[in-house]
Amino acid sequence: MKTVSLLTLALLFSDCLWAQTPWQKTLGLNLVLPPNAHTLEFTSEWSPTPAFALTLNAGYTYKASFRGAGKVYDGVKNRQSSGAFFKLGGRTYLLSRRNKQPRINVFFGAQLIGSQYRQTATVDVIDPGFSPNPPDPHPHVNGFLWGAGLSGGLTLWLAKRVALDGGIQYGFQPLRTDYIGRRIFNYQPGFGLSRSGQRVTSLQGILAIKYRL
Repeated sequence: MKTVSLLTLALLFSDCLWAQTPWQKTLGLNLVLPPNAHTLEFTSEWSPTPAFALTLNAGYTYKASFRGAGKVYDGVKNRQSSGAFFKLGGRTYLLSRRNKQPRINVFFGAQLIGSQYRQTATVDVIDPGFSPNPPDPHPHVNGFLWGAGLSGGLTLWLAKRVALDGGIQYGFQPLRTDYIGRRIFNYQPGFGLSRSGQRVTSLQGILAIKYRL
């Protein structure tokens, strides 16, 4: 129910902008990298000029098992993350000038991100009989969080109306108290894979095909 409500709100907001905004509009599909992130993200842009666009994205992660390049075993197997997300923000195209769109452009964007998540896993339990509070061998958690993201990359116009985006998103999110295993092995829908450090940050690849209406 939360997933349906989240996507419905994002689509309703999108319809309102489409109805009231005479700007140039672009729709796209981001095949979030890497492939085992199991995420599809629908993208949209509203541009008053070629140099700037308002953006609204929405998508879903389905049983993502991606855990990065770390080889340290944290006692957790079959970790899977699912959930809906949306992103609202803006993007600037640094090489655009006077209503001219170069074939290759550089973009930089910032977005507010809402992420709904559900995670399941299998935890190795060693000698549960000797522990007064043995861990749950099949933990599951769910919740919702807000955060922000910065993105950057290149846009290549393949034709008059068709373009390809390639880049990376760097996300900032609040610390959760319900991570299953080590934080750096947890995938957060809409943000990507969590990174180690004093603050919770994340990385997500961008490979999007888009069509200008």
